[in-house]
Amino acid sequence: NWTDGSIAADENGQPLGVNGFADSLMPRNFYNLLKRSGAHRWFELMLYQDNCPGESLRGVTELQPAGASGSYVYRAVCSGKLSLHVNDAFGFYGNNAGYANVAITRR
Repeated sequence: NWTDGSIAADENGQPLGVNGFADSLMPRNFYNLLKRSGAHRWFELMLYQDNCPGESLRGVTELQPAGASGSYVYRAVCSGKLSLHVNDAFGFYGNNAGYANVAITRR
């Protein structure tokens, strides 16, 4: 499970995970303007490729689940490095805690 400062659960009271949490949980509305991706949830697991960041930026909530395994399908839109991060504000990653186990397979 992850925590973002003092936020350890989503809007449904569930522990934070790859889907992150809603803007409404932020203590101040203007914080929402600071997220790396305003179109995605706070702390959502994000994927992008440096060679085509605009076209490749996806949040895990946009990906197709691959059965009940907890896996997701991401189709690369260009060649190059794949980067992952949680959707937080630049400069505010220091109050985050937790980890993710990520396995990437090629199909």
